[in-house]
Amino acid sequence: MTRPAEGAGPELELLADADRRARRWTEGIDGPARAVFPAEDALATLRRRVDEPWPEGGHAPADTLAMLDEVVGAGVVASNDPRYFGFVVGSTLPVAAAAERLVLAWDQCAPAFDNSPAAHVVEKQAGRWALEALDLPRSAPSDSPPAPVAERWSH
Repeated sequence: MTRPAEGAGPELELLADADRRARRWTEGIDGPARAVFPAEDALATLRRRVDEPWPEGGHAPADTLAMLDEVVGAGVVASNDPRYFGFVVGSTLPVAAAAERLVLAWDQCAPAFDNSPAAHVVEKQAGRWALEALDLPRSAPSDSPPAPVAERWSH
């Protein structure tokens, strides 16, 4: 179980709590205690607990995380469970989930090189791979927002 280091700040404590909750979910995949589709009572609780007026102030971070896990989590479809036979949505590969956790900690804004050189370089490479995978001309714009790309291709 992940625990924050002694004297860790509130952010690290919150991340350790989120990690513990995510690990519990992941360990329960394909287990007899978890249904693939949420029970009707869990959905009723979800609707009732989420339906609240706009709050005057925020909730404590730990309370928000607990509510997300305990109330919203009870209404989640276990699409990463091998018993799931629904829409073809796939499930997150373990490396993708871990990578997402890492890049969320980096908290980069990636619209330009000056904001995040790393994100910029990786996005450009991903664009080149997309062009190759789709067998599009390598000179096609691959580092622009989708609308301008579509506009350029339509002329």
